[in-house]
Amino acid sequence: MDEDSKSSEVNKKYVLIEHESGLFRLKALKDFNGVKAGDLGGLVASENSLSHDGDCWVYDNARVFDNARVFNGARVYDNARVFGNARVYGNVRVYNNAEVYGNAQVYGHALVYGSARVYGDAEVYNNARVYNNVRVFDDALVYGNARVCGNAEMKNPLTFEVVAVKNDTDKVNVELLPTEALEEIAKVLTFGRSKYEAWNWTKGFVWSRLIGAAMRHLFAWARGEDKDPETQLSHLAHLGCCVLFLLSHELRGLGNDDRHKVSYNGRD
Repeated sequence: MDEDSKSSEVNKKYVLIEHESGLFRLKALKDFNGVKAGDLGGLVASENSLSHDGDCWVYDNARVFDNARVFNGARVYDNARVFGNARVYGNVRVYNNAEVYGNAQVYGHALVYGSARVYGDAEVYNNARVYNNVRVFDDALVYGNARVCGNAEMKNPLTFEVVAVKNDTDKVNVELLPTEALEEIAKVLTFGRSKYEAWNWTKGFVWSRLIGAAMRHLFAWARGEDKDPETQLSHLAHLGCCVLFLLSHELRGLGNDDRHKVSYNGRD
C-alpha cells in the first residue's frame, strides 16, 4: 500500500456495512461532533455519498443515494432522503421526512424539514427555513432569512428572500376584520369595565336582555341618532357589542336562552 493510500485509510471516518436495502449502513470509525466511534448511521449508496472530511453525517434511517452528495458539516436525520444529483453541504440540516432530489442544492445554514420537498434545480441557502408540506422546485431560490411553510409551492421563476411565506388558505382570515369598527366596540367594552368590571358579561345574561338592548340601539340609530347619550359612542358600536355577547353566549353556552321560539310550517 502506497503512502497516499495509507493516509486515505487513516483519514476515513466511517466504513460501509452491507444492508438488505441494497444501500450501505454507515459505521463511524472515530469520534466527531457528537458521533462516537462504533455508532451506526444512516444508509448511503457509496463513499461518494458522504464525505470523509468535515462533520457531515447521515443519521437514523435517513438515506443518501443515486449520485447525491452530503459534505462539509451537513447533517441528514430521521427518515429524510437526499437523492438524484442533489447536493447538501455547509451547515445544513435536513430531517423528519424531508426530501432533496433532482439537481437541487441546499447549503449555508439552511433547514429543510417536516415533509418539505426541494427538487428540480431549486436552491435553498443562507438561513432559509423550508418546512411543513412546502414544495420548492424548478429554478426557485429561497435564501436570506426566508421562512416558507404550510402547503406553499415555490417554483420557477421565483426568488424569495427574507420575508416569510405561509400558505394559510385553509385558516380563518381574521385579518379581514374591519379594525376601526372593532376598535369602536372595544371602546364600549372599556366604558363597561369602568361601570361594572372587566369580563362581567362572562357571568351570563338572560339572552332576551341582550336582544332588547341590541334592538334599542339599532332603532335609535335608524331614527337618526348616531351616538348613545350616555357614552357618546356610536349606537352601532353598542349594537355590535351586544351581538358579540350573544354570539359568545351561544358558542360558550352562557346565560339563559329565553328566546321565544316560533314554529313555521311545522319547523322549529
